[in-house]
Amino acid sequence: MDAAAAVAPPEVAGRRFLGMMERRLIRATGVAGTLAPEVPAPMSECPSSTERAAAARAWHEGELPVGGLAPAATARRAQAQSFLPTVDWSRLLGRDGREPHPSDKTQLLPGCQAPLYGGTVGFGVLSGILGSASAYFTAIAVKGLDENVLCNPDYHKFIPPMKPVCHAVMRSDLDEMIGTYIGSSQGALTFFVAWGLYMGWEAHSRLSLRYQVIRELALEPMGPPTSQLAVVCASGFLTSQADVFLPWEVDSDNPWTEGQVFAVRFDTPVLLRLGTHLVGLLSRVANQAMVAAQVALAVSTPPTLCQTLLYSLVTELDDVFDLAIKRAEQAGRALAQQLVVPVPARPGPPRPATLVGYSVGAVLVHACLRELRRLADSGEAPHAADVVCDVVLIGAPIAGGTAAEWAALRQLASGRFVNGFLPTDQELRGHAQRRFSAPYAGYRPLSSVPGVENVVLSEFVSTHLEYARQTPVILSRLLQG
Repeated sequence: MDAAAAVAPPEVAGRRFLGMMERRLIRATGVAGTLAPEVPAPMSECPSSTERAAAARAWHEGELPVGGLAPAATARRAQAQSFLPTVDWSRLLGRDGREPHPSDKTQLLPGCQAPLYGGTVGFGVLSGILGSASAYFTAIAVKGLDENVLCNPDYHKFIPPMKPVCHAVMRSDLDEMIGTYIGSSQGALTFFVAWGLYMGWEAHSRLSLRYQVIRELALEPMGPPTSQLAVVCASGFLTSQADVFLPWEVDSDNPWTEGQVFAVRFDTPVLLRLGTHLVGLLSRVANQAMVAAQVALAVSTPPTLCQTLLYSLVTELDDVFDLAIKRAEQAGRALAQQLVVPVPARPGPPRPATLVGYSVGAVLVHACLRELRRLADSGEAPHAADVVCDVVLIGAPIAGGTAAEWAALRQLASGRFVNGFLPTDQELRGHAQRRFSAPYAGYRPLSSVPGVENVVLSEFVSTHLEYARQTPVILSRLLQG
């Protein structure tokens, strides 16, 4: 019941929350079978938003026929459970604040060894070269420690204890010995090995997170399934566990019912980290200013400058936005594989689906479309080209892509294909600039792609963080009629 417990933020009214709890308890205990309608026949084509709203609302919970447990009800439950089950080896990371189970072994993506170990070695060698280069300047600083610092009369005026230290150092050759060793080839080699091993290990740890197999993936129905259409919705970041479900709550202006909506839950710890990152705007600005100040102060001290630059680079390897994007791509490919699998409880073609996502959730939708395109073109699943009804991308951090590639994805949707973007999205613009990437779809229109509806969202949001709360308003405006 973790999913039910996550939908209780302060802004949710008690009546709505108790209703959702009741529906989830009914579904979990199997009582929902007494209220389930007959399984509808597979759709031959995707209806419009208006037709879906009119047809689906005839199956509201209060209007469902009450009777005995029918075979069709059993089929309905099996259909819902087999649509996209939680990955068998998945453990919910961070659930209730607990650490992963010891039996959960970190798994890496197939084929990632080359970039993982290549990046580790490359970063280690670069760090070693910079470390050995800084050895020369470190030797000069050590040799001049007594004359320039410890025995400087100007310092003695403010720090009297430095005078006896100066006398002790002048009687010793320790600083000269250390400086001579550091400045020698042996010292340069020592710095090369030390810096290379340490920074290489740091890079390996962060790259391993990037290429780790996703360990949490499930579809969470918002209510008892009451329609042959699945509306798969993906949140792009979480400020609380409730944000897995909250942006997709059904209201009177929504073209869907709760029986149609499925919320994708994937790698919630990473999405919570991303949400915290987006909320902490002031701390991020302060941190960027501090790094700039450190670089400016370190220009005159080459060893410190090298260290500052290396730590800045290794921190970028652990960027939470990149990590969330990698996880979303994996989840999108897994979703596509499940969408093309026929439901055992119902003969006929796979269940049609509408795909919606904001922020990193739009990356999940994009990855799902790309995998469906691959399955259809390769002949592995020719019906993959007929699964998707509508597609809605909101604030998508998706870089580049040619017009032909986008057009191939557009052909998968038998209905509408919407790209909602915010031209002033500084979060996405800054991320693209740091990656030297092509412009993101989240702040520019896909104007060269026929059939794509480009919608400016400045009326609804002013920052990337606002997507989580404004998505219901955006969808009700986009999909009415």
